[in-house]
Amino acid sequence: MNADVYIYKSKSRDINLHTVLKHMHEQIFTKVQKFPYIVVKPNFLSVRRQISSTHPKTLELLIKYLRRSYQGQIIIAEGSRVMQDAYTVFHLPKLEKKYNIRIVNTNSDDTTWSQFKGIDQLGRIISIRYSDIVKNGYRISLSVPKMHANAGVTFSLKNMMGAIHPKDRRLMHGLSEVISKDTMDILKSPWWEKDTFFGELMSKVRRNFLLYFGGRLFLTQKELQVLMQNYHVLTYNLYKLSTVLYPHLSIIDAFEAMQDEGPWFGSPVTFEAIIASCNFKAADVSSAHMMGVQPSEMEFLYYLLQSTPTLPEKIRYPLLHIDAISQICKPHSNFSYQQFWKQDKQFKKIYKLFLTEIQKKNR
Repeated sequence: MNADVYIYKSKSRDINLHTVLKHMHEQIFTKVQKFPYIVVKPNFLSVRRQISSTHPKTLELLIKYLRRSYQGQIIIAEGSRVMQDAYTVFHLPKLEKKYNIRIVNTNSDDTTWSQFKGIDQLGRIISIRYSDIVKNGYRISLSVPKMHANAGVTFSLKNMMGAIHPKDRRLMHGLSEVISKDTMDILKSPWWEKDTFFGELMSKVRRNFLLYFGGRLFLTQKELQVLMQNYHVLTYNLYKLSTVLYPHLSIIDAFEAMQDEGPWFGSPVTFEAIIASCNFKAADVSSAHMMGVQPSEMEFLYYLLQSTPTLPEKIRYPLLHIDAISQICKPHSNFSYQQFWKQDKQFKKIYKLFLTEIQKKNR
């Protein structure tokens, strides 16, 4: 089986999006008719730093394109912690009125939820709720490529975490009610890590400190163990999310991406490109290559490469090849200890659970 990934590069977001969607039109709308509505999942992480969030122009261009060919219900659904401010900053009421669409804040507007089984920091099976509104539609993930403090990178699949119940997002990191206070204190964000200028400044100081001295040198064995377990649990739970809430159409707007201290405080890197595919694994793997990352080096992409259904035997690039836009981006400073995940005993234990599930599915 092959998968097509459409890539285009120009000086215009409009031209980029229109070009890839024009080539995918039949492929998209053949599947759209099987669903009661279209749901677009943007990434509104920050209203202060545009680079952290889906660009409002790209969002409107997508809605405009969809509305030309589709008269059914279109929903923009997002559940970020800045969603209330995003209504104004990203002009969502204007889009709602202009294109006759619906805006859903999954933090408050959802009334029904489905569940999938994940694990917590202790390896216990837990239930994690996710939005029925997002689940039941033709899902379009409109994301921004970024380096990430916990996942390493974030593309179309990681963006779907915004559809998790707001009280359950901490469970994606395995932080259930039985987790000890010591563990919670280690994983708790520092007091300064907020979407402010001071938070951005402190993040850069931290990055330079870790890169200069080496991140692992200043961690106790307990702290390192908890942090590694956090990465492993998030990775496994992202894999579980991919089995129930994967994007039907992945659009990664790489006009401007974020390197180093993503997903909030990273620095911009310009690609002037867009990546789109109806195969989310092919889209995310291609996005990793675009940023100079080997998918097998990132724990959650490593899972996706082996999960069912597996990555297509061949990824085809009908427009531009991924090599035409690729460049080396700076990794997150956490990578100084993230890179040892394959040697970690905790990873091997959780990975064994993953392999057992894959074997059951393949029987």
